[in-house]
Amino acid sequence: MKWVSVLSPSIYVLANSLLTDLTLGYDIDEILLIAEEKNSYEKLRSCLKRLVKLWLNKEVKVRVLTGNFLSNELIKTLEEQISENDVVNITAGRKLQAIILFSLAVRRGAKVHYIMVIDEHKHGYKPFGVAPFCYIKPLEYDGNNWKVMTWSRLRPPMRNEGVELNEEEFYAFINLLTLGCNQIRVYVASKYGYEEAFIMKTKNSTLEINIGKNDNLMYCLEASGVILPQNFDVILRELKEYIKRDFTIILDTNVFIKRYTQLFEESLGIDFIKHLYFSRVVYNELFEVCEMKGTYSPNTGMFLVGFMEFTRLIKRVEKSLIEEERFLKAKGDRAFIDEVKHVFGSKPKVVILTEDRALCNLAKQLEIDCMNILPARIEKHELVSEIDKLGKLLWSTAFTYGKIKLEVDGRKVLVRVGWPSSTNLVVIGDKRAKGLAYLVKESIRLEREARD
Repeated sequence: MKWVSVLSPSIYVLANSLLTDLTLGYDIDEILLIAEEKNSYEKLRSCLKRLVKLWLNKEVKVRVLTGNFLSNELIKTLEEQISENDVVNITAGRKLQAIILFSLAVRRGAKVHYIMVIDEHKHGYKPFGVAPFCYIKPLEYDGNNWKVMTWSRLRPPMRNEGVELNEEEFYAFINLLTLGCNQIRVYVASKYGYEEAFIMKTKNSTLEINIGKNDNLMYCLEASGVILPQNFDVILRELKEYIKRDFTIILDTNVFIKRYTQLFEESLGIDFIKHLYFSRVVYNELFEVCEMKGTYSPNTGMFLVGFMEFTRLIKRVEKSLIEEERFLKAKGDRAFIDEVKHVFGSKPKVVILTEDRALCNLAKQLEIDCMNILPARIEKHELVSEIDKLGKLLWSTAFTYGKIKLEVDGRKVLVRVGWPSSTNLVVIGDKRAKGLAYLVKESIRLEREARD
C-alpha cells in the first residue's frame, strides 16, 4: 500500500496525517510525496521513514515527486503511480492541490483521507497526540460522502525500562493511552499504599470528574485549570486595563505554584507575558525546592510545579533576574516589596498579583497597586470540565503526590516524579504502557528534529 500526500510547509501537518493513518491501522509499504520545488528533502524523508519504522517496525521507501500541479505531465505521472490499493491523504497542501489530488484519487479508485482539526488555531500544529483526539476527525470519502473513521485502541510493543516524559510528551501519552476509553480511575500514593483520588469519565470533549477526599486535591484542580479563582473574571478584566496602560505585572510565588499564569496567558496571549517582571525573591523561594533533600512531599511537588512555570516563562521572553547582592538570597513579603521599590521606584507603575491578602494590604499601604486572587471553592464532589484538562490534571496530581496509579480499561499504569534527578515524569509498571510512552517520546522527538 502506497501513502500519497502533498508536501506541507508544516512537518506537523504532514507527519500527523501519516501517524493518524497508521493509528487507524493502515499498513503502508511506500510513501509518495508531491512537491512543486525541487529539493532532496532528505531531513523530511528521514523523519517519515523513521516514524514508520517506529510504529510499524518495517522499512519503507519515501519518494518525492516534483512538478507543477497544473501541468499535464505531473497529472499523467500521478495517474500511473496511484492505484486502488493506495491511500491518498489530502490534508496537507493548498486547496487547489487538494482538489486536483482528490479528483485524481477518486478516478483511480484509491482511498481518500482528510484529517479535520476542530479549532485548528488551538489544537492544530502540535506534535501527534498532544491535542485530544475528540478534536481530530479523520475522514474518508466513500464515493458519495465523507464519513468519520473510528479511532482504534493501540497495542504498542512491550518495554521493560521506564520512560521519562516532559509535560507535552505526557499529555500525548495520556491522550493515546485513553483513546477509546470512557473511564479513568486515579489513585495517589499515600503512607497506606494508594488511595482513590478521581474517577473520570470522558464523553466527546467533556470530562466528568468525581473527586475523592484526599488532602491537596483542591490544589491539583486549581493548578490544572479545572476550577478557577472566585474572582477570575474581575482579575482578567482589570489585567487587560493594566496592560493597556502599560503597567508592569509582578507575580507572587503562589501565582506560579497554582499555575494561574497559564490561565492569563490563554486569555491575554503574549501581551501578558511581555509585561511580566520576574522577581528574584520569588525565584529564590521557588528554587529552594531544588536544594531539598529527604522525603518527597506534596509541598515539594507544588514548589517544583511553580519553579517549572517560572523558568518556562522567563526563558520564553529571554529576561534575566536582578543581580543586586542583597536580593540574591532574599525571601519573604518584605524582601519582595523592597525589590519592587528598588527596581521601579517609590511610586512604581506596576501591579502585583497574589493570593496573599497580607502582602496585598502591605503593597497598598505603600501605594503599590495589587490584586488579591481569591482561591476557588467547590460545593460538590462532581465537576464537569473540558477534555483538554485531563493531561494537566494528571500532571499536577503526579507532582503533588510523587506517584500515581491509573486504571484504564483494566490496565494499571504507574507514573512517578523523576525528582531529584529531573523535573519530568517517569512511566513505570505496565510494559505496554512503557512501550506506548517510548513511542510517543520518540515520535515527538523525530517531528521536532524535522521541524528544526
